[in-house]
Amino acid sequence: MEVTDGRTRLLGTVGAAAPDQPDVLNQLGFNWVERNLKLKEGLALLEKAVKLRPDDGNLLDSLGWARYRHGDHQAAIKVLERAAALELTYSEVRDHLGDAYWRTGRQDEARRSWEQALSLKPDPADTQKIKGMLSTRLHKPGFLLPIILTDLVSWLVRCLWYNVRVNKKIPHSAVSREIGQCSVSCAPRLDSAPSYRAWRNRT
Repeated sequence: MEVTDGRTRLLGTVGAAAPDQPDVLNQLGFNWVERNLKLKEGLALLEKAVKLRPDDGNLLDSLGWARYRHGDHQAAIKVLERAAALELTYSEVRDHLGDAYWRTGRQDEARRSWEQALSLKPDPADTQKIKGMLSTRLHKPGFLLPIILTDLVSWLVRCLWYNVRVNKKIPHSAVSREIGQCSVSCAPRLDSAPSYRAWRNRT
């Protein structure tokens, strides 16, 4: 069952009465796309709005975001880059562009785009969201090294202690057992690390 509210119904009524008004088409199309109500119809409205006013960065941003929501990330980047060139002080364009860059594996460009968005002073809610993405999505695998080294040192200490206790060379079976125990203890530690979870789950 389709869920709508008063604002959406009003926009739909206005859109039907003014089918060639880019701002109206933009409001209705973006509302549908952002709320995941009518993605295909919303995209069509935004494409029509841009066709009527092709050099409007705000309209291009809406169209680029609609294409992103449809999963067409490469097409979204092309439109959003054009929007960003036209709207030099609009933080939301750079936020959207950062998301599209990220989805296509262009992480450095995503970081720069999000940092540019922050420099344009977005509202507090968007600021927190962008800071969250910068802190969780852009970790490098190198941060795992201290955890791995800690477990390696722990394993070596356990091996030395075993050697002292039996007063002879460490048997191969004991070494294997110690390595296995280290591996078992290491996995939960990694999995519980917030930075590791963010890096592992990124898409």
